[in-house]
Amino acid sequence: MLKDPVDAAETAYELLGLPFDAPLEDVRAALKRFMKDPRKRHLMGAAAQAQKKLQSPAGRAELDIWFYDIKITEVDATPVKVVDLDEFTRPRPLPVSELYSDLAGGNLEADKRKITPQRMKFGDARVFDNLGSIRFTPQFDR
Repeated sequence: MLKDPVDAAETAYELLGLPFDAPLEDVRAALKRFMKDPRKRHLMGAAAQAQKKLQSPAGRAELDIWFYDIKITEVDATPVKVVDLDEFTRPRPLPVSELYSDLAGGNLEADKRKITPQRMKFGDARVFDNLGSIRFTPQFDR
């Protein structure tokens, strides 16, 4: 688990010196260990709040949501390919064999139909798009 790199604030886990998967017994014992360090006595209130939050499942889930579950593996040693940015600005010409068109077969003349525009009344709009069930009620401010 990794902490959100943008969040610079110290988490309850960091304050008490606990790993993110610490069991409840370790959380309860962490405040006693914290109190033994005289340099940290001024943070006693914050440590008590941190312990209280880590003891409740809801409080712990609220903290854990900001951690990333990333498993780091070995880095691949293959060299990175240098990308030519000009490749993105110019479209790649395709050979004719890769081009597709649904116009290759069939009779184009047979599929033609005449389109005649018609005037539509506002009342017809209710039937169109299923608006007949909507009631328009004007609201006046008087």
